[in-house]
Amino acid sequence: MNLPLLFLIGLLLAAALVQCATSGLGAGEGPAPDAEPCGAEPEKPWVHQFALREGAEDWRRLAHLPLEAGPAPGVVLAPGGAAACHESPVLAVARAFNEALLSWNVDVPPGSGFVVEMRVGRARTSMWSPWLRIGSWGSAPLPAEGAVTSFAGGRVDIDVFRSDERYDRLQYRVTAQGGPRPIVICRVACCLSDGSGLPQLPPDRASRAAPDVPRAPRLDVPFFSQTDADPAIRRRVCSPVSVAMVLAYYGKETAPAQVAERLFDAEHGIYGNWARAVQGAYAFGVPGFLARFSCWDEAERLIAAGRPLIITIAAQKGQLSGAPYESTNGHLLVVTGFDAAGNVAVNDSAADAGAGRLVYSREQMEQVWMRRGGTAYVLLPPRP
Repeated sequence: MNLPLLFLIGLLLAAALVQCATSGLGAGEGPAPDAEPCGAEPEKPWVHQFALREGAEDWRRLAHLPLEAGPAPGVVLAPGGAAACHESPVLAVARAFNEALLSWNVDVPPGSGFVVEMRVGRARTSMWSPWLRIGSWGSAPLPAEGAVTSFAGGRVDIDVFRSDERYDRLQYRVTAQGGPRPIVICRVACCLSDGSGLPQLPPDRASRAAPDVPRAPRLDVPFFSQTDADPAIRRRVCSPVSVAMVLAYYGKETAPAQVAERLFDAEHGIYGNWARAVQGAYAFGVPGFLARFSCWDEAERLIAAGRPLIITIAAQKGQLSGAPYESTNGHLLVVTGFDAAGNVAVNDSAADAGAGRLVYSREQMEQVWMRRGGTAYVLLPPRP
């Protein structure tokens, strides 16, 4: 075989490999809500899957995020001064993941507390990780000393599990401790993500259709500014101030300082623990969960239904025009709607009082939010 012919065969093989590696990543394919990325980021596409467990029900894989909190009765743990434990069913998924976000809504009486742990595994080899501590709440949680937060195949980074490897199943357990009154686990949400850029299974073409929703005007979410907070913490409280805005929107007006006190994560010394923010909002009467977004369809559907989103962004200098900061390694703000061109209306607590209702470029927001993981607190109306 001569050299020109070998060269031609090599080119054809390379083209076939490129087609195989990129098939399934098109804008019209993949499971909803967040299974395929919107916008080109070929070096690290995000794939998100969402599952919810309410009360003692089994896991439900949802095509679209819920707009209301379900009425399912919770799982009751009655520690009675000792530890009581609930272990979830296994959540098995077809699409492998290398990041996991858990969030929960748990009724906790005074003098009680709980710890949440999770483990990941692979069905094919029957492998499981050790149980990893990913969160706690209450006045009597189990001690953090000696808690396992990492193993050779991954680690918990404060509130999210991350790994360089991929897994296809997950389980959580809640250990409660406290007085005679029971702790009630009302719901646990799980968002599993793959940001490795590795090939995935072929996407489900039937479930990718975008919801047909009108573009929503700005929701009337009250604005609070971080600049009004105690100078010692004002640069650190974007999460509780954003939560306070959405609590007020739902009629649960609470001073941002009170929200900050409730959300503070003493174990890590921060106010921005994502799972604690969701549980904290629930403690003030507003249920919710953590989710991740990789395109605008689901975000617009939620806003159109009257559900503001608290999103986490990171921006380098010049990446977010009109923001009250040049750059940020991590910041939370409230998405409240869209203008006629689809640009994103926000309440940005970093701005001074009266100056924080802003509009940011849709393309820039995709860069600083969705391509950074697309994490959001989705808070829902209080149940009657």
